[in-house]
Amino acid sequence: MVFLHVSRPELVRELSLCVSLDLGKSSYMKATHQPLFGNGILKSNGDAWAHQRRLIAPEFFPDKVKGMVDLMVRSAQVLVKSWQDRADGGDASALDFMIDDDIRAYSADVISRTCFGSSYVRGKQIFDMIRQLQRAVSCSKKQHLLAEVTGLSFFSTTSSSRAAWRLNRRVRALILDLVGESGEDGDNLLTAMLRSARGGGAAAEDFVVDNCKNIYFAGYESTAVTAAWCMMLLALHPEWQGRVREEVQEACNGGGGLAPDFPALQKMKNLTMVIQETLRLYPAGSVVSRQALRELVLGGVRVPKGVHIYVPVRGGAVAGVRALAGAEAHRGAGAWRAATAQENEAQLYMVRV
Repeated sequence: MVFLHVSRPELVRELSLCVSLDLGKSSYMKATHQPLFGNGILKSNGDAWAHQRRLIAPEFFPDKVKGMVDLMVRSAQVLVKSWQDRADGGDASALDFMIDDDIRAYSADVISRTCFGSSYVRGKQIFDMIRQLQRAVSCSKKQHLLAEVTGLSFFSTTSSSRAAWRLNRRVRALILDLVGESGEDGDNLLTAMLRSARGGGAAAEDFVVDNCKNIYFAGYESTAVTAAWCMMLLALHPEWQGRVREEVQEACNGGGGLAPDFPALQKMKNLTMVIQETLRLYPAGSVVSRQALRELVLGGVRVPKGVHIYVPVRGGAVAGVRALAGAEAHRGAGAWRAATAQENEAQLYMVRV
């Protein structure tokens, strides 16, 4: 198993702009993660990935996302009210908020409402079970790693892997039960995917179940962690906290107390900058991995089929940019500002990957 680590900005750019199906998702740990992701869009390659993307992408077009804003705001209002109630309770210990847990709960609530609509309570139960499935897969990582490296499947038949597959079957059954109850007439993401894949029989069921789990993993942890880091940075920089607060109040009818809508969110430029800086400093993923599905050329170097390409989202790429600056850095602040601009550009390309 061969790994190629890429941190030079020009190569990161080339990777991010590559649209060839010869470059795909890494198969490393794919067998281990099968109960978590199945053959959903996060792990599929080639024609299978292209087919799933054609079916799912329309559900995330801007006009569809606009329709989700009210749903997100309602969930956020419940969360903020719970914080206000705790703060008004008079108990000094209540002022210590475990906001990471609260934001995770908020993220799960939004995804549940988006995916399952009026059945979101049962959807949250399904996501709780997916969380248990994630822990079951993680607890036997050493045995799974040995199985991946050696290719000997009997190494992975541990009690934890058997528990993971049992949980996976339960999750699948619960999702299909909900699909059967709502049919194709429901106004939620799950039924929209079912309509897109209609006529596919068992393949359509796999598509819905696998991508339901994929949406959970793509949106739950990453969104919650980014929001927690964002709040920490605002707490460390009160001046920016004040700017964002004033901007939000102005965008929401001049501080009239109205809840934000999509046009109001578009006006929040300072908040957008804070979120983007949070993603730059604390990216949701530590690495972007790809695999050469066929022999290809990257930066003038021949990369054989099967090589795993790893891009460190933060440290490695930053080190590569600063190495480009090299001896230029000692010439003064101007040279270092140029290097920092390159660093920001490289980070932007990695986010796009």
